[in-house]
Amino acid sequence: FGIMMFDAISGGFGLFNAPMMLDRLMVPAVGMLASILPMTGLGIAVIVLRYISLYDLYTSCNPKDNVLFLVLSIFFTVTEPFFVFFLRKKDEGMPPRRVPQQVETI
Repeated sequence: FGIMMFDAISGGFGLFNAPMMLDRLMVPAVGMLASILPMTGLGIAVIVLRYISLYDLYTSCNPKDNVLFLVLSIFFTVTEPFFVFFLRKKDEGMPPRRVPQQVETI
């Protein structure tokens, strides 16, 4: 990439031409962005799913402190293995996600 940038900035070794310089810069830059953006989106999706699963684990083991454990696991990642270790023998069952509401019929 560095050699390509030097070649484009120097004008192709003496043949300075603005459209050629633009082509030499833009084509690789667009190609790199096209490959980086999907990988970034995939990485964010994996992180979100990981924290959702940690929240479910903490909720099933200790529903009172689940949010505290999750926030500490996000900001201080070293605490996550300790929380999982301390909660390994607790199982209070997974509480329902939503309380079903009864629909009134007229």
